[in-house]
Amino acid sequence: MTNKELWLWITASFGPANKRKWEVMSGYESIESFYSDFLRENIKTLTDDERTRMKSVTEDKIKQIVYYCNSKGINIYCYDDDEFPQRFKDIFNPPSVLFVLGDISEIDSSVIVSFCGARELTEYSEKFEKSVVGDLVKTGVLIASGIQVGADMTASFEAYNRGAKNYAVLGCGLEYEYPKGSRDLVNKIAENGAVISEYFPNHKPRTKDFHFRNRLIAALGLGVVIVQAAAKSGSLSIAEFALNQGKDIFVFSPGNVFDPCY
Repeated sequence: MTNKELWLWITASFGPANKRKWEVMSGYESIESFYSDFLRENIKTLTDDERTRMKSVTEDKIKQIVYYCNSKGINIYCYDDDEFPQRFKDIFNPPSVLFVLGDISEIDSSVIVSFCGARELTEYSEKFEKSVVGDLVKTGVLIASGIQVGADMTASFEAYNRGAKNYAVLGCGLEYEYPKGSRDLVNKIAENGAVISEYFPNHKPRTKDFHFRNRLIAALGLGVVIVQAAAKSGSLSIAEFALNQGKDIFVFSPGNVFDPCY
């Protein structure tokens, strides 16, 4: 298998966001040397279940994935590709493979701010967010989000409408329109920026995967803006990842400090 196919193999074997693959590959200089030892059954740290799962991911299955992505215009970037953004490499449990619609070549050289927040924005929050996004893009700052209803879409649409490049990270495969009604926005972002997922194109949306997706939203931005979040908001997951990555976090001054949505 090629280098790209080997990265797809290890990713499919353990799962896109599973840190276990990095543990078993620890100490190996390359994916090729790891695979060579695997074929010789020299890797003692693998469990029987892991070996069985890895053997079940055949070369034919991997080639089918590559063919499918090529036919759909989905770019595949592997961890040791030159084009793989350093911002993703620098985090704990980095993605091993990225599936991308659009262009990621300028991520590392750009000032990007990630936006997140509630799905049901107050009128105040939406107005304030649009104003802040507008001010940022005027200075050349790029915008990133997770394309969820509410704060995410507001930031992405505002950036797009102002002609600014922006990025989005999905918590499912690129072939799924999630949330419903987001396909048009995905296509618009891909035209002048990129839509990114570490999940295989046919990976269905699952609640737990969006938590892992949040570490990539935090990684994209040099800072994270939380527009509006309740005490149990998923946006606080992004805040936690951002803190662990040493990123700055910005919050909007709420209109009513006694309102639980803030």
